[in-house]
Amino acid sequence: MELKHCSVQEFAHRTADKKIICFGAYVMPLSLCREYEEYHFEDRILYLADNDQQKQGKEFTLPGGKKRKIISARQLVELADNDTVLIITSDYFAAIIEQLDKYPQLDHMHCYIYPFMKYDMGHTEQIPARHSTTLQIPKTIHCIWFGKKPKTGLMEQCICSWKKYCPDYEIIEWNEDNYDISKNPFMKASYDAGKYGCVSDYARLDIVCQYGGIYFDTDVEVIKNIDSMLYNEAFFGFGNYGRVATGLGFGAVKQHKVVKKLLEAYGSFTFDQGAGLWAQATNTIREEPVFLELGLKPKDMFQTVGGASIFPSDFMAPMIPGFCSSRITCNTITIHHNRFSWASKEQLQEFQKSGNEYENIRRRFQEGEAAEGDL
Repeated sequence: MELKHCSVQEFAHRTADKKIICFGAYVMPLSLCREYEEYHFEDRILYLADNDQQKQGKEFTLPGGKKRKIISARQLVELADNDTVLIITSDYFAAIIEQLDKYPQLDHMHCYIYPFMKYDMGHTEQIPARHSTTLQIPKTIHCIWFGKKPKTGLMEQCICSWKKYCPDYEIIEWNEDNYDISKNPFMKASYDAGKYGCVSDYARLDIVCQYGGIYFDTDVEVIKNIDSMLYNEAFFGFGNYGRVATGLGFGAVKQHKVVKKLLEAYGSFTFDQGAGLWAQATNTIREEPVFLELGLKPKDMFQTVGGASIFPSDFMAPMIPGFCSSRITCNTITIHHNRFSWASKEQLQEFQKSGNEYENIRRRFQEGEAAEGDL
């Protein structure tokens, strides 16, 4: 394949007369269409390819209710032609490139990689963190550690960073000894199954709702003082690809209405370990309808929703899966060192492959640009 690299905006103009196949039928195709809605990519996407056999043959719903068939890699090879371009819409981009490079039929296929397009080419604008004249959120940092296993070195390092940059904050750890995990059926079932990440999905909302303050996952590193964030009724941050992610960290006054609505939503969630629903629906997916109902636009930009300030991803999620460096900007206050505790062994290996092949992919971008310059 011929790997190409440009911004999403340039891609839209460069390939305006082409149809699109996305490889990766999960959150990224939605991000591509939602965050760049002016280009109407949903009208140009023909198919979505995916290696998950449980998805193949089913339909993927794009914005506007447009449904597209999910196909296999073999079917992609059969359907690709000169009027089609490929976008890899997956964090496992290196494994997918290795897979598709084996097909000589695709030697001249133009292939773009959405994570690079989105995060390599954007301009960063400095955004004020204070949206009130008075400090509102108490100086308390809550964290959760269920399961009673020893903390890793990374976790200890992250907690030390809280103490370094927020020396006058109270830090409270919540665990089985001081928190009732049976107060919500979803949380209790998650705990019984040993899925402690799902336990904290509910518990962190409940704790901040009751006491106010800030919640951090134990793998969140603070890199500067965060006092300015307390000058909001509540704050949340976008994760990668257009969804708010409470695991990055969030804060609120007691009983804030957005936090209460998120908590109420968990009353309708069920945990079925046999069906694997804990893996299929992350907290970002479960909680997204609440934010959308409150008026959130699924675009990685500052917004105010229900009295809460929603900050772009560079504030609290500068690490991009598969990238070798953090996208730290003038706005970044914390780094979420995502441990991907929800991922399978195979998924973790594919994340690692993307990291290992990061420089080789960049080299192929440069070689492609040089070849075009020689024409």
